[in-house]
Amino acid sequence: MLIEKINCNTQKYIESFSKTIRKEYGQFFTSIPTARYMASKATARGYLKILDVGAGTGILTAALIERFLRCRIVKTIDVVLYENDPGVIPVLKENLELMRMACQKKNISFQAKILEQNFILANEGTWKDVAGSQYDIVISNPPYKKISKSAAESEAMSDIVYGQPNIYFLCMAMGLHLLKQGGDYIYIVPRSWTSGLYFKNFRKYLLTYLSIKNMHLFVSRDNVFDYESVLQETMIVSGSKKEKQSPFVTITTSNGTNDFNQITSLKVKSSVCITKDENRYVLLPINRSDVETLEKMSQFHGTMESTGYFFKTGQVVEFRNEKSIFAESGEGRIPLIRPCHLNGGVVRFPVVTAKKQYIQSNGKSCLYTDMHDMLLLKRFTSKEESRRLQPAILQSRDFREKQIALENHVNYLVKADGEMEQEELLGLMAVFSSDLWDKYYRILNGSTQVNAGEVNSMPVPDVESIKKIGRRVLEKIPYNEVIEEVLYGENC
Repeated sequence: MLIEKINCNTQKYIESFSKTIRKEYGQFFTSIPTARYMASKATARGYLKILDVGAGTGILTAALIERFLRCRIVKTIDVVLYENDPGVIPVLKENLELMRMACQKKNISFQAKILEQNFILANEGTWKDVAGSQYDIVISNPPYKKISKSAAESEAMSDIVYGQPNIYFLCMAMGLHLLKQGGDYIYIVPRSWTSGLYFKNFRKYLLTYLSIKNMHLFVSRDNVFDYESVLQETMIVSGSKKEKQSPFVTITTSNGTNDFNQITSLKVKSSVCITKDENRYVLLPINRSDVETLEKMSQFHGTMESTGYFFKTGQVVEFRNEKSIFAESGEGRIPLIRPCHLNGGVVRFPVVTAKKQYIQSNGKSCLYTDMHDMLLLKRFTSKEESRRLQPAILQSRDFREKQIALENHVNYLVKADGEMEQEELLGLMAVFSSDLWDKYYRILNGSTQVNAGEVNSMPVPDVESIKKIGRRVLEKIPYNEVIEEVLYGENC
């Protein structure tokens, strides 16, 4: 079959070039089952103009051709393929000839143009031109590669860049810009764009012009790309170019690329899985329990930040301060709190560890703070751990020092106005120790990193409810029971 021949040519190419060379282009090849699944999201028309971004050996275009060969509606196919890796071009040309011959047998007119250009820079002039739309289908496995904020691609699309960009989301945005109204949008990309501060401006753009219809999640983090070992959360997002979001989104899951015949499917209200706040997070529930979690959380109309609390990240970056960090206590040295000190909901110091646990207090006030009771949160957990949110209370009475420093892998809670009362501290400890908030964060962020920005945007009860929770915690009631009682009452 057509796609198997093309995949065979792809395998030969991969074997002839090292992964190091391919990584320079952010190049990972789509498997046959994935390509076919993505092609199934495309709509047949009499005339089709298709854009393939980061075409590689052309397997996504081949999957579309294979699909349309079985459809009597399609008469003409015009494909534009962007690929700037000169090494793969001969294979791409060979594969396009196979596609042309397959179309010829079915009396379908087939034209293909390869543009050996940087996709973003080649279309820079159209980015702010509303008349840039020209394609019926945009399909892509774009390159995945971090670039600098000063890179030419970043500057060309500066209005959707925030912090350090990744080339893949610029390709997502430009592809959507070039798509006709009502056209089909199909991308396989990392999951990271759905949350996180760096993607904030991009999400606002994407969700303004794309009506998401389907999001497919791969449960496996390393079984998505053929011939590759890529450890990341990956998804397929598809929809159509419209300024109004569809009322429902279908979220499907499979373990990897070889079990699309065993996918689970969940139809979710778009209002439940796409937040309406300024962050515009895309939440990815995969079962009814997840949906119930989102529905429960939707009753809270304030966030951590709007309620007057926010987490910050510890200021001590070890490699920048290694000369000031010591294994033993001494004159002028204060505790350096690391994740290893957060254990079982409390801060224990010192502990048995190979890590150095003290830092010299040398007048750099930005690196330490006055000792006081505070709530800390680990920034990183392992995939295998049962909880993503792991808070702990630091009690000043357990320390003789008057100051303390926090390492960069620890988040700490501050109050925007006034001192933190014990009831608030205990109330928020209960909130972040509860199953409900842990489940919500897992839906929000598929990675093992707990970002302060995302936590600060999480819904929380009002201040009085937080204090009430704290008062009940003082009565030695388990956290989950307190949350159920105070927030939902007996009818929960």
